[in-house]
Amino acid sequence: MNLSKKSRYGITALIDLAVYAKDQCVQLSSIAERNNISVKYLEQIFSSLRKAGLVRSVKGPQGGYLLAKSPESITVADVIYALDGSYLLEDERSVVSGTDEKGISTAIQKLLIDQMKDYELCIEELIRFLPYINNWATCDILSVKAVKGHLDSYIKNIYQWLESDYTYTIRFGINMLMRYYLEEEFKIEYPEKVVAIRSEEYYVNMVRAWYFATALAKKYAQVLPFLEEQKMDVWTHNKTIQKAIESYRITPEQKEYLRTLKIRQ
Repeated sequence: MNLSKKSRYGITALIDLAVYAKDQCVQLSSIAERNNISVKYLEQIFSSLRKAGLVRSVKGPQGGYLLAKSPESITVADVIYALDGSYLLEDERSVVSGTDEKGISTAIQKLLIDQMKDYELCIEELIRFLPYINNWATCDILSVKAVKGHLDSYIKNIYQWLESDYTYTIRFGINMLMRYYLEEEFKIEYPEKVVAIRSEEYYVNMVRAWYFATALAKKYAQVLPFLEEQKMDVWTHNKTIQKAIESYRITPEQKEYLRTLKIRQ
């Protein structure tokens, strides 16, 4: 699942506060400069974060923003709910409240991995970090930019993660296929790998549905047979159709046909 731009910037800004606002307030202009985000956009984001009780503002020449809670008590999901509400998250939100989520301090490690430029070091740290991910929000925001020039070798790691027994490691692997392997690098073996996954875990099957819905938007002709031949379990099959129909990237004609493929229970 792709997080919105607002949520990504909001999480980045809170991580910035966690790092720089330990002894003094941090001004939005400083956050904007460090993270290449416009001040005007940050003002909108921080207005929502303040209303949600995640940050507090201090007026005056030395004023700015501070975290309203300890970094450990602010979850990534808290930030997303504050900025996006239920937008694109209603399926995940219905079950996320019962999870044991780590706070922004975990996201700091995620940010460090995302900023690494050395591919081998990035993979090493990523492998160490994945077992500690225990919620979908932290899992989905990892982008791992260092892999872009190494997709031929990175796919080997992804295949290993898809065979993991750990929910969020599998989910991360599927997210990577969705992020980096649905354009020129696409091969039919990739959706075949995803469809072969058998799991009772909600967070695994939800991202499988997101993967196929996204794949339909980008590789409609190649991916459609997976639905026509009913290769997935009923829940994931129908959820894929639901998400594809909700997408603006699917044409009205395609949506009409997809409706006919829904499995009636």
